[in-house]
Amino acid sequence: MAARGTVRSSGADRTVPRRAGTETRRRGGDPSLAGVPAHLRAIAIWLLCLAPIAMLPGLNDRWGWPTLLCVVLAALLAVWVPPTGRLPVWLLVLIGAVAVVLIIGALSADAPIAQLFGRAPRYEGLVALPVLVAAGWAGARLLGTKTSAPALRHAVVSLATASVLLAVVGVLESMGLRPIDSDLLRPGSLAGNATDQAILGAIFAAVLGSVLIGTWRRTGRIVWWAGGGLVAGVVSVATSASRAGLLALGVVALALAVRFVARSPRRGRDGLIAVGAVVAAFFVAVAVPLTRDRLFGLGAFAQQTVADRFYMWDDAWRLFLSSPWLGVGPSGFADAITPHFGDEWFTRAQAGAILDSPHSIVLQAALVGGIPGVLAAALVVGGALVVGVRHARAASLAHRDLLIGALVAIPAAGVALLTHVTSPTTLAPLAMLVGLLVAVPPRGPTARSWVVAASVIGCVWLAFLLACTIADAALLDGRRAIMSGDLDRSVASFDTAQAFRPWDADVALVAAQSLGAAMDHGLAGAADPAAAWARRGAEALPSSSRAQYVAGMVALGRGEDDLAAGYLAKAAELSPADPRIHHELGVARLVGGDAAGARPALERAVELAPDSTSSWVALRDACAALGDDACVVRSEEGERDARVRER
Repeated sequence: MAARGTVRSSGADRTVPRRAGTETRRRGGDPSLAGVPAHLRAIAIWLLCLAPIAMLPGLNDRWGWPTLLCVVLAALLAVWVPPTGRLPVWLLVLIGAVAVVLIIGALSADAPIAQLFGRAPRYEGLVALPVLVAAGWAGARLLGTKTSAPALRHAVVSLATASVLLAVVGVLESMGLRPIDSDLLRPGSLAGNATDQAILGAIFAAVLGSVLIGTWRRTGRIVWWAGGGLVAGVVSVATSASRAGLLALGVVALALAVRFVARSPRRGRDGLIAVGAVVAAFFVAVAVPLTRDRLFGLGAFAQQTVADRFYMWDDAWRLFLSSPWLGVGPSGFADAITPHFGDEWFTRAQAGAILDSPHSIVLQAALVGGIPGVLAAALVVGGALVVGVRHARAASLAHRDLLIGALVAIPAAGVALLTHVTSPTTLAPLAMLVGLLVAVPPRGPTARSWVVAASVIGCVWLAFLLACTIADAALLDGRRAIMSGDLDRSVASFDTAQAFRPWDADVALVAAQSLGAAMDHGLAGAADPAAAWARRGAEALPSSSRAQYVAGMVALGRGEDDLAAGYLAKAAELSPADPRIHHELGVARLVGGDAAGARPALERAVELAPDSTSSWVALRDACAALGDDACVVRSEEGERDARVRER
């Protein structure tokens, strides 16, 4: 990549002017797409590269849906530009194998339709996973083996822009200014999550650092966009306070340092430069107080999160062993893991906490698709890296720099994802980079009928995601309306959300939770719609302890003690380590006149949560109803001890 607005073509030594006419003016253009303006490719590249930081206020999930929309829109535009590459057949076969495994796993679950499409918060089913394939396909088509210099320039500038925007908001967040409203300690700015911010920063640093080093080695000049994006990527990691992100950045720094020094005619000098850059990045990280505390484990919370990972992985491993071949299907982990929680889980986690991921990409792949799924996924990633090395060796100039950056970014992000959850924010750019690595030359002119058919599919797909996004806005509106006491608007918004996402059982769950809370606070008229939504959620999600618990609590609030006990007993079976569920089950049975049934539930509750005074009081009442004086005395002693510990 040359200075002053020119870039050397990846296939020739001549520089290419900044402006071009239409796509078909380039040598090797596709005559079937004659007249397509050159800027269409640029728009698609920008959409694809900015997708990870896309966010839209007014949604229940401000980050996920905008990212998916941007990727699909980029793929739709990519249909109309002459291809510079395509995905190889072997990769398409592996993707097909993964799809078959996931479909079988979803249809074998207790909530097959909900899991087939995907469930909150990542919707790892037909909603999100095909979008990742689209990101890889668009990356190969837009920036493949025959890509032009202007396209490479747009890729670098758009990635650098995303990196700078991510860093700017990250710095503001770390200063406590909070430009993005959030109730989280580490909100994660434009990425929606602190570790996602760090992983994105590491990805940007890897790709743009490779471009910077490659251009410097060839021309002795600095590509300022790449340099700025590299620095911004480091800042994003430093301000995230994510140890996984710092580890990923360490992998990137090591790889870039080796590349910078390896072919240097003055290795001593450049070695010192590389060491100085790494040391400077380290001091930038430790200069941020929260990052320093988490990096060195100075806070109790930082130490606990490390230990919690081992509890999560142990529980997840036992779940995997219970179903090694099919796994639990896409989006099935949150419901399937609760029976495997150890008794200490809810003493470590917040009451009612939901674990929707094993916090390890390897375990997640194994649990979603079983042994066949994890093998197919390993072949996809491993094959992409092996083929990418071969393609990088055959490429030249800026295209080669981009491929080397992808080869660094994917393992670095993979290291971070060994201890973190997946999301479209991080997986979409990684899928795009996989597409770049595996891209093979296009077969020839694109058939017009294919373009029309692909456009129709893309438009339908985009409309589907828009409907999902509208539903998400309605879901948030329903929650806000109920908090302001507007019951009619809340019910109407929840109805709208369900109409736009009829397959999504979590809409009923969110509606039941919101309306149930309003009912508990005395909002007139909330009881009936809360019961209707709770019943719908419990029926749609029979294996969800949360859905059964919410239905039980709504029934308990309505005075339907027997119905509540039935729901709560099912919830206790699904989540035997949750003291809150056992407490409410005991209360429901006690209120319903079944003191004998209430006693074992309440004994289990105080066993799991000995500091709960309310559970000790309820157990005392149950024992008194049964005439067990010794049990009453023990309960009173337990209550006193719990009150002492509360002080």
